[in-house]
Amino acid sequence: MGPNWRGDSDRGNNGGANRAIQSCRTAAEARVMRDGYDRVEVANIRMDDAPGRNDWVVGNLRAFGRRGADAFNFSCSVDLRAG
Repeated sequence: MGPNWRGDSDRGNNGGANRAIQSCRTAAEARVMRDGYDRVEVANIRMDDAPGRNDWVVGNLRAFGRRGADAFNFSCSVDLRAG
């Protein structure tokens, strides 16, 4: 996760970005579990590197449940100072 981080406000210390990524991952997993899936595999998660969007975490995951598997893209708006 660290090598993908491209935020500007915390460039010398990526702790805020790492906390933001973990918070987003936890929220995305909780959301699909709440929707009835039993297992979640996060395939990719990173800081969005689009110009002007370094305060977003983006990723995709695969969720597994009784009806089979589904793929989802997700994003979270984050505060890099607070994680």
